[in-house]
Amino acid sequence: MKKEIVILTLLAKQGENCVIAYDLEEKKLIRLVSNTDGSPVPNAIAESVKLLDIVEVDIKETCPLEHQTENVLIDPEFGFRKTDALSNINQLPLEENRGPDIFGDTHYKLTDVSHLNHSLELITFKNLSLYIEKSFYHNQLKSKADFTHDGKLYEKYFVTDPNFLYNSGIVSSGCAIVSLPLSNDFTSEHGYFKFLAGIYHY
Repeated sequence: MKKEIVILTLLAKQGENCVIAYDLEEKKLIRLVSNTDGSPVPNAIAESVKLLDIVEVDIKETCPLEHQTENVLIDPEFGFRKTDALSNINQLPLEENRGPDIFGDTHYKLTDVSHLNHSLELITFKNLSLYIEKSFYHNQLKSKADFTHDGKLYEKYFVTDPNFLYNSGIVSSGCAIVSLPLSNDFTSEHGYFKFLAGIYHY
């Protein structure tokens, strides 16, 4: 099925690209995958587009995996075919997340996701403070952020948006896409971390 989508995140890692997009027809967030196991899109496909590009893709099927119900399988041979681009994310009729908190609470990670039926949430924020902190588990430097959402303080959220990695400073207001990993990441990372996969300032 041919559809037009808007590219909202691009995170290249080990030859693949984690791509979250907005389905213009169904007006919802989707995660593009290259197989039914949930593998990200190959860099060879994703490197041709930029954030907020409107592209045509061929969606072969939906392929929910655990709580990642937003996964859609694309045809890699069709690839991404750019048709237009947005100048600002505010041009999209995005709806905020589904509850009063992010995935049910204010904590930066979950130990159980069995109650969830989704893995992507769009939130608005104020006073997002970016900083770098050494990881307790891997002794590596990680990008993190504290921010206010709906009047509540959220702290120590991991930042994976490449445009904000290893940055420090304040983003006064904007919106962000928060993503949850699959269970195979739980064992190695000691929890389902809530990643700030895409950050947009107003």
